[in-house]
Amino acid sequence: MPTSSDLTPSRARLEQTVTDYQSALNARDPERIAALFAPDATRADPYGTPPVIGRSAIRAAWEEIFTNLGSIAFTAHAAHGARDTIAFEFTSVTTTSNGVGSVLKGINVVTVNSQGLITSLVAYYDDADSRPADLQPAR
Repeated sequence: MPTSSDLTPSRARLEQTVTDYQSALNARDPERIAALFAPDATRADPYGTPPVIGRSAIRAAWEEIFTNLGSIAFTAHAAHGARDTIAFEFTSVTTTSNGVGSVLKGINVVTVNSQGLITSLVAYYDDADSRPADLQPAR
């Protein structure tokens, strides 16, 4: 009979999930993103909005987001994990398809099952956390 520690992902697994999520976002790959989620996972982005439920709905939501983005640079920072959950600060620098840039900072809280799949992702930020990005190189 498995013990509760057998069902809890390791700290290394939690951190790898964050790394894989960052990589898939930066690759703008909805399939890779969706593959990180359990079939019945939920994604509330941001907290307080109705969650997207299920792997295929999460994939479809990212497909829609990426159609409106020209680019994304997502960076995870300062991860803190306990048992099956890891929280991490993030910075997302994006441009829309028409070249308007913004920087968003927030916190993601991710719960992972024993197979290493995300069962829940909740993003904490609001419009006040976003600012225009100066995307022009320094001269």
